Formats: sequence, structure tokens, C-alpha cells
Amino acid sequence: MKKLALILILCIFLYPNISYSIETTPSPLVNSVSGTFNHGNYITITGGGFGTKSHANPVVWAPFEEGKAAADSNLSSGTLITNYRVDATSQYNGRSKYNVSNVAKTDGVKTAADLRTQINSNKFFVFARRKFPANLFQNVSNFKTFWAWPNLLGCTNNSKPYANMIFDYMNGKMNVTYQGGAGAPGGGQILPVGPVIDSGEWVTWEIQEKKGTVDNYDGSLKWWENSILKVSSTPKNVTTNYPTDTYCTILFQDFWTETVAGKSYLNNAKDYLDDVYMDDTWSRVMIGNASTFNACTHREPLIPTEWSNTSITAYFNQGSFPNGSKVYLFVVDSNGNASPGKEIAIGGTASAGDAPKPTVNPNPPVNLNIN
Repeated sequence: MKKLALILILCIFLYPNISYSIETTPSPLVNSVSGTFNHGNYITITGGGFGTKSHANPVVWAPFEEGKAAADSNLSSGTLITNYRVDATSQYNGRSKYNVSNVAKTDGVKTAADLRTQINSNKFFVFARRKFPANLFQNVSNFKTFWAWPNLLGCTNNSKPYANMIFDYMNGKMNVTYQGGAGAPGGGQILPVGPVIDSGEWVTWEIQEKKGTVDNYDGSLKWWENSILKVSSTPKNVTTNYPTDTYCTILFQDFWTETVAGKSYLNNAKDYLDDVYMDDTWSRVMIGNASTFNACTHREPLIPTEWSNTSITAYFNQGSFPNGSKVYLFVVDSNGNASPGKEIAIGGTASAGDAPKPTVNPNPPVNLNIN
């Protein structure tokens, strides 16, 4: 950066009659937020570098508060397909009335359930609340919890529902497995995730993924549990026998086929899902409990309804933050770059003139054009 600045200064002195321009790639910056930060209200975020979003709403926002196992049609651009059942027995806080659940095994008979949506993108972001039975992962094997498929029955371009990416618990640990489908060319790749929380308490999952090019380690995967980054990797796309480079279906699933040797089946064990957010881009708005995105240990998604490079309107989702909490608002662009946090108070208000205090240096120049 210093060398580039020196070169530019020398050029200006030596060639004063030549015009110079520097092109930069801006990261998101929130200048102001207006509205009242209560759950269910709409707020307006202004600033710059937000980029574009082909549909402002996520593909799916499903808090299940209408007592239906479906996406909120007012805040979703797509639909949700699920055979999970509406449940009112285990809420993550007093404001939540409903979630969905599934009994995964009864008397040794597996019952698979999933919650899915269709996309047509080489990247996606998902958020969900999950609650697994206590000690579930110590008692089962081959437990598949999340899938991303390049195709599924009903999708175009491909005819066979082979898997590309699976979160699965095998041999005592969670992995992310990339594969070209059973018996398909392309081999496989396993990324160890490590231990996951199965304490019988609600946790949040965030998955940000982008498909790489075939047989190159140029994909991108980040996975957060309770907003703490557990995996950051550049995986390989191994779906060598498919003509498409996009994902078609993403789904949370409850499926296991066997138990750990010497342990009995977990009969009538329920697992739960709530606040499911699925989108075909990384662009999003979130609130967190720290002034920088990566320092947060608790984040919740807001639901955008209008999106431009300089302005966003969003439905305020309080999530599990208590009333009166001081939180920070972040805009994340399509490349996964997060803005500096903008401090707000749940239940409070902000005016359009409330200016930010940037905490990061501007991006360096990426192109120097001499005309």
C-alpha cells in the first residue's frame, strides 16, 4: 500500500497533466438506521457497498409462529417443503409459540424427515435453531443432519439425486462430506468438524457455502455453532459427472440408520427445528452481541424486504435477545464481507442522522488506471 501511494505521488509530480483514477471494491458500511427495534417492526438501513440482491426476501424464512409447517409467505421468495410436524412443547424463549419436530426412531424403525427448499445457485446461506436429544451423538451413527444437492427429483438438468455435501455424524465425530454420489466418479472429500453440542439445549447453526470448480480446492465453507466459527475451509467440488455447477436443493434432515455398537435404539427421541432461514446468496442482515461480526457469540438474522446498494428495509427479528439488549447491526454482502457493527438497543429507536464510527481501514486499491 505504501509503495503504491509513493508511485502515485511520483506520477503526479512527473506527469501533472495526466488524470489518474483509483478503483476500489467497497465493503458494506452502515451510515444510519431508522425505526424502532422491536420484534416485528420494519427498519431502514442506509449506507453504501451493500451490493445487489436479486430478490430482497430470503428464499425461506420460517419461524412457524402461524402454527403451520411452512415458510412465512409474506417474508419469503420461495417455498418450504417439510414432513416435520408443528410442535409446541419446546420453545427457545417465551415469545416463541411453535417450532417443528420429528421422532427419529421408534422401536428400531428409522423415520427420516427433512425440511427443504429449491434454489439455483452455486452458493447459499442458512440459519436455523436446532435442538438435539441429550447425548444423541454418543448413541447413534450415520446421522445426517444437513444436505446440499446439485439436483433432486423435480430439478432440471440432472436426473439422479446424488449428494454433493452432507453434514454427517460418523464414528464419533461430525464431518462435512463432499461426494459425487454413491458409486459416482469424482471420489470424495471429508472435512472434520469436531464435536457438536447435543446437550438437549437449543443451539444455532449458520452455514455459508460456495461450490468450487470441478476437482479444484476453490470452494468456500464456513460453519458456525452458536455463532462461533467451527469450520472455515476451501473444499473441492467432486461432482465431476454433472453438467450443472449450481445447487438445486438444500435441506435440514433428521436421519440415522444405525446405533453405536453395544447401545440400544433411542426410542421416541425428538429433535427440533425453529427459525429456519435459507437463501441463495450470502447477502444478509444480522444483529449480534459484539461490535465486529467475527467476535459475536450470538447472532440473529433480520429479514430484508427491500435491498439496494445504499438502502435496505428489513423486518426486525429479535430472536432470543432479551428486551433492552444492546446489539450491533451488520450488513453482509454477496462476497461474505460484513460491515462494522452499528450499535442499537432492542426496544430503542434511531434517527436517520445517527452517524457510524467506522472501525476498519478502507479497502486497498485493486486497479490503478492512468489515462
